[in-house]
Amino acid sequence: LVVEFFGARVRLLDRDANTRWRVEDLQRPSGAMHRQGGWWVSDSGLGAVFQLDDTGRLGFADSSFTYPTDLAPADSEAVWVADRAGAVARLHPQEGIVVSVPMSEPLVVAETGDGGVWAADLGRQALVRLDADGNEIRRLGGWERVEDLEPDPVVPAGVWVADRNGQRVVLLDGEGTLLRNLGSFPSPSSLSISPDGAEIWIADPTVGEVIRMTRDGLELTRTQGLGAPVSISIAFDPSR
Repeated sequence: LVVEFFGARVRLLDRDANTRWRVEDLQRPSGAMHRQGGWWVSDSGLGAVFQLDDTGRLGFADSSFTYPTDLAPADSEAVWVADRAGAVARLHPQEGIVVSVPMSEPLVVAETGDGGVWAADLGRQALVRLDADGNEIRRLGGWERVEDLEPDPVVPAGVWVADRNGQRVVLLDGEGTLLRNLGSFPSPSSLSISPDGAEIWIADPTVGEVIRMTRDGLELTRTQGLGAPVSISIAFDPSR
């Protein structure tokens, strides 16, 4: 799914880059996530989160948010929503918002695999781990500007962190212990992890590069001359 922030639309493309469907009636789409049978899309302009089926047809909408910026799975139906205006919420398509946890300025979220979520609170410069009911079970200070969080498929509740101010990409376990530091990057902004956790892609807009590495820090490829790549999501072919 292509999220066009300035084009105010989302489009689903096939592997040949042909548009299969598009949704135009948006203001500032800010995030998208695929779940069983469809897509979730956040719109920071409309203050809304939408659920679309695999044909792009609207199935559910909740407009009680202010500035939703990111989404993460909660379970087979519900999602976590980072509302930058001051909360991380668990949203269910039938029940609406079932949990809302106040934060200063949550920017990005990542699932923990047990129904909970990691959230980067920009306002308090912290990483916060919540359980499925929204209870805080871990808080890590000193994270001034986290641009992206991605769950690790190997370490229970592990999370990869694109730490812009720290100019690094690191892996934390569920307790917040540092397990991996992939080295120095001028301005890491977005991450994508292979399904087996063996490889990680890092987008860095400052140098216009996407770097592909192993989880142990070995550089595999480096794509240059991309302008300013600020977001990356790799599609993996299950047959290969």
